[in-house]
Amino acid sequence: MKYIIHYFFDSKIEMPPTMKKIKFLIFSFSMLFMALFSNGQHQCGTTLEDQALMKEAMMYNRKHITASQIAAYKNSRATTYIPLSIHNVADLSGNGHAPKKDIYQMVCDLNGHYANQDVQFFIHDTIHYILDDHIHNDPKNASANIKMSSTAIYKIAQTVNMYITSGVGVAINKRASFYSRTGDYVVIRKDMMSPNASFVEAHELGHFFTLNHPFYGWEGVDAQSVYPGQNAPTSHYYSGATRYVEYVTRTGPNKNCSYAADGFCDTPADYYSVKTTSSCNFTPLTYDPSGATLNPDEANFMGYYSSCRDSFSMEQRGAILNDIISRGSNPGWVTQSPASTIQVSEVGITNITPSNGAIFQLSGNTTKLDWSPVAGATMYLVELYPVTSSGVFTIGGPMYSTIIRNVDEIDLPNNYLTDLFYNYQWTKFAWKVRPMNNYWTCSDFTPYYHFELGTPTGTQDLEVRRVMSMDVNPNPVLGNNTTVVVQSTEEIEGAIQLYSIQGQLLAEQPSQLLAVGENRIEINLTNVNAGTYMVVVQTERGALHKKLIIQR
Repeated sequence: MKYIIHYFFDSKIEMPPTMKKIKFLIFSFSMLFMALFSNGQHQCGTTLEDQALMKEAMMYNRKHITASQIAAYKNSRATTYIPLSIHNVADLSGNGHAPKKDIYQMVCDLNGHYANQDVQFFIHDTIHYILDDHIHNDPKNASANIKMSSTAIYKIAQTVNMYITSGVGVAINKRASFYSRTGDYVVIRKDMMSPNASFVEAHELGHFFTLNHPFYGWEGVDAQSVYPGQNAPTSHYYSGATRYVEYVTRTGPNKNCSYAADGFCDTPADYYSVKTTSSCNFTPLTYDPSGATLNPDEANFMGYYSSCRDSFSMEQRGAILNDIISRGSNPGWVTQSPASTIQVSEVGITNITPSNGAIFQLSGNTTKLDWSPVAGATMYLVELYPVTSSGVFTIGGPMYSTIIRNVDEIDLPNNYLTDLFYNYQWTKFAWKVRPMNNYWTCSDFTPYYHFELGTPTGTQDLEVRRVMSMDVNPNPVLGNNTTVVVQSTEEIEGAIQLYSIQGQLLAEQPSQLLAVGENRIEINLTNVNAGTYMVVVQTERGALHKKLIIQR
């Protein structure tokens, strides 16, 4: 089988049992704490309103899910598989999508973080590519929330919905990754998807499963600055609510860990909430209300201790399991059975075509890249790079990247390779393959396989260049039109074609007679997004190519 590539393009505060519960309103938008970004720092953008709802749900599950329910669930499956709907968001011009390999690496890292809980995620269906300025630029705005919350627009019901976005917005509105309890979706900034920041996804999925920050109630308050060398008060008022401060002790009359802060007694009291710190041995300046020294768990995923974070506590794991059980019954997950759970490896790829180091001339419309199938692999990530005198040129990422499913070969469009040959003088290329399935995305790429192009006489392009030349003006294009200028020494029939940079034919003007001298053919680009394209003059003697950039 073969595959020809087409790439597109009201809440309650938890109080001591002896005290009366006080109802309060949390101001959801006016009192949002700011997310800071500096040197890869992560400050969660989950609102206090949503955290109150998460806390309420966690406490409800703790009270109502029985030990027999938990035991029955554990006995029913060795591993719990959770369907993950990933939405890769760019702006309306198609700019800003996260690289494919970063997404697959994120899923791999996420599964590593949840493995000791026997919880694993798999990609439901396929990665969804979205063009949406609202979500891309500022996922906290109201329009973005409506779209991400609605199953009639983007959201996939009964799955974990994760939107990957730049989240740029204006400087004052920059947002971190966050979980929306009201919309029940997760937003991940694409610059937080690196292996060194993979704790971010674990953190936000922790919120999805009802976990709060260990410092819950201190968000927006810098305890280090407000109470330096002092005892914290027993409570403080912030964002429309009285917040009871967690004591360090886990015994005696001051013990309040089961309802204060995050509600867990095996996560130490923690007041640090301002921004992430790289310290893995943090010394707080503030004492608890009794004067006890704080000793936070810097390794907990839900804290703010940057790369130190690598685990959940046992009580947190119990809360995650409770939430999975509660979600599994009403309305239930769309499926908990990935098509394959085989841990595939790139080592299984052999019988490469063309053979490594092959030199060949282009012939026909496509060039086949082929390899042996890998057992358990249901998709392959293929990347193509140019090779220079210094080696494989990887700066800026691959020149060509695609995912193919259920096949083990691709057909590269020869007009794309021809353009690289003539316009960029690239004759040597390297490509590699990464086998995966919707669950196992932790395989590595194969080594690079190399091939070299001889003069592409099979496409006759050399002949047409003897009698004809072309240009495109204006280029770059700022408006909706550009003109193809063809100079010819002979009368030749030719069609004007517009291709994506990945080789997909987007538009074509019928073949027409190109006269001796200058020929000017106007192209209307009103319905074409900003980006890089290829204009082709196709004749019976071959084709001419010119890169076109649209900027709007």
